[in-house]
Amino acid sequence: MSQIIRNLDYVILLCQHLCPMRAFYHGKLGFPLYHERAGWIALRVGAVLLTLRPGGRPYDGSKVGKHAGIRLAFRVTPA
Repeated sequence: MSQIIRNLDYVILLCQHLCPMRAFYHGKLGFPLYHERAGWIALRVGAVLLTLRPGGRPYDGSKVGKHAGIRLAFRVTPA
């Protein structure tokens, strides 16, 4: 049985420098802070959380050149 995905829950943007990214998304674009922890900043963008954090965790996958990595998360109903 296939799951129906109705919403994008959050986006994780992997970045090397959190402070400039926070300044851009929160300071310049005005996205409100949802929560901020060491190495993890979440901003509210409508119904979606935009999360900024450094990459390098084993499950992050490989990096492509100097480009930022992006992860998408979906909420699904348990079977």
